[in-house]
Amino acid sequence: MITGAGGSAGFRALGEPDPTVWGHTTFSGNIVSGVARGITVDEANNVTITGNTLSGNGIGVRVVAYSSIPFDITTISIHNNNLSGEDIYGVINEIATTTKVNASSNWWGSATPVFGSLVSGAVSYSPWCADINCTILYPDTTPPKVISVTPNQTAKTITYNFDEPVQLTDSSYAVVSPSLVSGYASYLGIYNLVDYIAHVTGTPGAPATTGVITKAVLSSDGKTMIITYDGLLIKQTDTTYIVDAWGYNITDLAGNKMLPDALSQSFIVAAAAAPAANPVATATTNGGTGAVLTPTDTSFPASSSTPADTTTVASTDTTSTPEVKGTSTTNNTDTTKSDPGFFMSTWLGIYNWIWLLGAAAAVAGGAWWLFGTRRQD
Repeated sequence: MITGAGGSAGFRALGEPDPTVWGHTTFSGNIVSGVARGITVDEANNVTITGNTLSGNGIGVRVVAYSSIPFDITTISIHNNNLSGEDIYGVINEIATTTKVNASSNWWGSATPVFGSLVSGAVSYSPWCADINCTILYPDTTPPKVISVTPNQTAKTITYNFDEPVQLTDSSYAVVSPSLVSGYASYLGIYNLVDYIAHVTGTPGAPATTGVITKAVLSSDGKTMIITYDGLLIKQTDTTYIVDAWGYNITDLAGNKMLPDALSQSFIVAAAAAPAANPVATATTNGGTGAVLTPTDTSFPASSSTPADTTTVASTDTTSTPEVKGTSTTNNTDTTKSDPGFFMSTWLGIYNWIWLLGAAAAVAGGAWWLFGTRRQD
């Protein structure tokens, strides 16, 4: 800290005799007041002046050349300083040049400073700080952007990160205050992106929301919003969602409205896992064993069609084992004689033939006995 009596000087960076070697300095975190010149840069390269409070001096920062030694004025940077309340100028460039010294992003004591009385010479001062902490720059015409969005299905949260502090405003750009309990929840909605874009591009009315936002809290620096919701976002297919303040504006602190950007502002929720395959049960049919698909899984959508008959028939067909009944394309080579039912029917057929032949023989014998006896009589 330097406090003077008005005629004294503060700090000085001197590049003489060789600015490429001498005078390379960073002035940071100093408080200088009551002196004629807070910081002087005299023919020096690579000088950085940042984070200082230079107030109540004759001149805050002075750039000067006491000799004809050439130096590079573009290597001098004056940023993020408090230059308010100087008696004459905040920054003065006494070099006869059209090349401006860079004094942007400083606080000059007002969000709307009159630079004609604050700077002199070739000095670049735009943009400037609109508050003493330099959280807002004027003039600012750049809208805020989403740098990342992260959904958490387990915690049911959606986290948005922005490249600068944001706020919520109404249609007249008046700042909306959050609720102490739910934050900005009542102003926000989760939308299916397809439906959202349709309404943005012309479909009347607001799109239908998905899920219910119960809390939406903005971090103290205004760059992160954590949204908590109820309901299920998981669908049968991958689904893209976006969170927006329909009818309101998300802006930066300078009032620049965030522009729609589906690529950076939306997020994808993966589809639900596919239902497990139906279990395979074993059943005994006609003396043989076949595989029967038992549709016990009730998680299919109601619109699913009824499964076709998929009862299988045991077979030794090496082309397709087992085959689905009614779908064989190899009937000419099927060796279905291995079916136990086939063997059973074959042996029953032989037995029947033996029984019939025996019966016929008995009848013939009886007839022979009867007719023979009659002939003997």
